[in-house]
Amino acid sequence: MKRIIQVILLLIGVTLYSQDTLSVKDGAYGYDKDFALDLHLTTATAIKALQFDVKYDGDNFTYKSSYNLIKARLGGDSSDHVITVKEVVSGKLRILIYSPSNKTIPTGNGKLLDLSFHNSKNYGNYTFELASVVASKEDNTNLSLEKENGTITTLAPHFTWNTNNHSFGSIYKDATVDFQWVISNPGTQELNISLNKTELTKFSLTQWSDKSTPITWPQKIAANG
Repeated sequence: MKRIIQVILLLIGVTLYSQDTLSVKDGAYGYDKDFALDLHLTTATAIKALQFDVKYDGDNFTYKSSYNLIKARLGGDSSDHVITVKEVVSGKLRILIYSPSNKTIPTGNGKLLDLSFHNSKNYGNYTFELASVVASKEDNTNLSLEKENGTITTLAPHFTWNTNNHSFGSIYKDATVDFQWVISNPGTQELNISLNKTELTKFSLTQWSDKSTPITWPQKIAANG
C-alpha cells in the first residue's frame, strides 16, 4: 500500500511539472515607478514559435518600449531567438518570439522575458491578462498552453474621511457633545498622518472608544484600514 501511494505521488508530481503554461508573475510596486513585468514559460514539448497578447489597464500603466529576452530559457548561448513587441492599442501588446534558423524553444521552465512599464499614482490591484496565445510545435500543430494572468499592485495610501463639515448646533453652557470623525485608508499602503497645526482651542481629539485618551501624532493607518 505504501509503495502504491509513493507511485501515485510521483505521477502527480510529474504531471504538475509538465503542465504547459505561460504565466505573468504577480508584483507590487510603489506609485509612479518603473518596474519590470516578468513572464514565465513551462513546456514539456518543444515549440518553434510563440505569439500572444498582454492586456492591461492603459490608463494606469505605460509600456516603455523596452524588454529583456532571457536567452537561458531559449537554449543559452546557441539561441538566436528574436522578439517583436507591438503596441496594438493603449493597453494591449502583441508579442512574437521565434528563431530565424527555426531553432526550437526547448522544454523546461523559467523566466522567458520581462517588459518595462511605468505605473500611475492610482492605488489598486490591476490584472495583466494573457490572450490569443499561439504556440507552434515542430510539426506545425499548435501546443495548448494554460494561461495564468498576473496581478500588479500599485502601492499607495489614500486619505478619506466621513464628512467635510459638521454642525454641533446649539449647546448648553458647560455641556459636552461628541462627534465621531473617521479617517480611513482604502489604499494599498500604510498612511502616515501628521498634525502640523491646530486651532481647536475649544475642542479635544480623543479616541472614540473611551472618549478620554488623547490622540497622539503622527497616526499610522494600515492599508484597507
